[in-house]
Amino acid sequence: VLLSYILMAQLIYKPSIKNYVFSAVFIGLSIATKYNAAILLPCFLAAHLISRNKGFVKSVFDVKLALFALVIGITFIICNPFSILDWNFFLLNITGRIRQGYMGWTHHISYSLFEGMGALTTLLGILGLVWIARNDIKKGVFFVLFPAIFYLHLVYASQPFPRYVLPMIPFLSIGAGYFLYEYLYGRFKPRIFKTSIVLFSIIILVPAIIKSVKADWLFTRTDTRIEAVEWIKNNIKPKTAIALDHLFFSPPLKQTAEQIKEKEAIIAKQPELKDL
Repeated sequence: VLLSYILMAQLIYKPSIKNYVFSAVFIGLSIATKYNAAILLPCFLAAHLISRNKGFVKSVFDVKLALFALVIGITFIICNPFSILDWNFFLLNITGRIRQGYMGWTHHISYSLFEGMGALTTLLGILGLVWIARNDIKKGVFFVLFPAIFYLHLVYASQPFPRYVLPMIPFLSIGAGYFLYEYLYGRFKPRIFKTSIVLFSIIILVPAIIKSVKADWLFTRTDTRIEAVEWIKNNIKPKTAIALDHLFFSPPLKQTAEQIKEKEAIIAKQPELKDL
């Protein structure tokens, strides 16, 4: 997403075929990696319209836009070939198997962002994005478009997990930096005020740095489910019955052939489960 945005920003200043092709490649890679990166497409259109500055109709019927569409399509298919090879299953994944729902307007701000990068940093980031759009409406809209549309997506069709806000973090970070250093820093002449802004920047980053280091430490540790399996193997006798209340969050215990056959027999007696 970041590489795509950097290339699209370059495209605004230099609408060369090279920048169109590379923008298409990285947007195609983004969408193939995770489908909701398709939010980059209206952002690209905004960059294209700003760069051409020829009116909407002439900009839409531009050969470079057709080249972009071709390259992004080829990139997506190369990186995600099953979308063509198994079209029906691909369509089912897009429309029916993605678990999502209405998260509300405050969940990902108060929980994911405030708890992750900090409340003050988040608010400064939002304020900075508004300030960017205020200073140059066209380029500001281009830059704010992705985090704005992405947050709408989080509100109406997302999940509660904080990792879903990760694509917004760089934009909010740039917004916070812009507000502190492009707006405030230049307005204060005395050195003490400038120094205070630098120290303030460091202080508000400390909570996020601590959480980041702690997260890295946790991710390097063995999963507790694996630890549980090892403990069971070392401390519980074979063929002991163990009740699992949740398959996903439980230790990944391997079933014996007899257990699998017993379950197959149970399913065979229930017609509504025959397709399992």
